[in-house]
Amino acid sequence: TKLLNIRFKTSEGLYINIYYEVIQNIYSNKNQFQLISKLFREIMNQKNKRTWIIKSILNINDNFMKGRGKMVGYKQIEECQKHGEKLRKEKKKKKADNKVPGISYKLINALKTKNTARFTDTLLHSYMYFGEGVPKIFVEALKDEDKLQTIGYAFLLGLQGENIKNGENKGEEENE
Repeated sequence: TKLLNIRFKTSEGLYINIYYEVIQNIYSNKNQFQLISKLFREIMNQKNKRTWIIKSILNINDNFMKGRGKMVGYKQIEECQKHGEKLRKEKKKKKADNKVPGISYKLINALKTKNTARFTDTLLHSYMYFGEGVPKIFVEALKDEDKLQTIGYAFLLGLQGENIKNGENKGEEENE
């Protein structure tokens, strides 16, 4: 119900009715990855980041994927988001946080096109910069494109940071 009255203003000045789009995808038996990708691109181009919207859609999509035997699970989504947050904080410590948007765009493009090799390459380079190994959860997700997309978008949530949590400022979003 958090998404019920949310309209998302795009960079072109158009509005996306989030609830309607999610329901349309479910009725059409489609996953939400295309919508998630579109929203990530829009959020990255705007000052006001509302990643909680994407997280809600990602969780809805994960439940949808359950019927296809490709559910990741709430705990793993949280874990991947935390890995993204940790990487963002590490980049900030090393004063390399200006690289986060470039990494994010590469990861989004790889996820959208289901290019596992490009996603893995970008992730490996990001972790190698800190001399750390890639978390095990990503290695396990390489076995299934849909699971990798869920895990990848959860990672991006953390990498982008969550400025507005769980429906705060709903009134602003409805009227934008």
